[in-house]
Amino acid sequence: VLVTAAIVRKRLPWTNACLLASIGVASHLLLDWSMSYGMRLLLPFSSAWSYLDIFSLTDWVVVAVLLAAWLWPFLARLVSDEIGARRSTGRGVAIAALVFFVLYGGFRAVLHERAIEQLESRLYPEHEGLVQRVAALKESLNPFEWNGFVETGDAYHLYQVPSFQNLDPGAGSTFYKQEWTADVAAASKTVPFQAMSYFARFPLWQNQRALDPTDTGVVTLTDVRFGQPGRNFFEVFALLDAQHNVRHADFGPGPLATRDRR
Repeated sequence: VLVTAAIVRKRLPWTNACLLASIGVASHLLLDWSMSYGMRLLLPFSSAWSYLDIFSLTDWVVVAVLLAAWLWPFLARLVSDEIGARRSTGRGVAIAALVFFVLYGGFRAVLHERAIEQLESRLYPEHEGLVQRVAALKESLNPFEWNGFVETGDAYHLYQVPSFQNLDPGAGSTFYKQEWTADVAAASKTVPFQAMSYFARFPLWQNQRALDPTDTGVVTLTDVRFGQPGRNFFEVFALLDAQHNVRHADFGPGPLATRDRR
């Protein structure tokens, strides 16, 4: 507010201006918290991530409503000029868009709880250990479908969870967790892997040794909430020599040609 006052060089209604700025900041934090990307709400006191998982990082329903609310005043102005009617300010459309967001968010929260209940009601293999975490993340294109994640002691189970149908447990994918090898331990100390470990919500480690004279080792770390290994931008990889020394570590899908998928 002080910067705005200095730029416009006029007296501002300080109470209303500060209130408006506070609403802008609070709504921004609320929207970040509502997504599956998450936020660190308690920084600098705690670096823990918080998620509501109601919206996806790119929710096309929200984008469509925003575009409609933004374009409506221009279209209404063109029509008003054509017929000589009074111009619309667009305030009603803006209020309608905000009301829609509140109702849509509540609707998404109800569907989210239903998706979680479906995931928690299933039985998972006993040899994998107890269920540790369950999450349902919004599918970007289909507003009535969720990406379901179930973490057990030894594996991740990924499902497509419909909002108004029963979950098909046989249609999911299972990714087994990697043992903590010497290659994984060495890769975990590099900057890219430390950054991904800090950010990843469902971290999947994979390690493979190439059968060639160089005996090259490859380690990848993937956050499976954003896609499967090898088809995910939230992934890091490391190349290691025969003595488990890291030769190269970087962000992006690694050159792991074959993966243990069951």
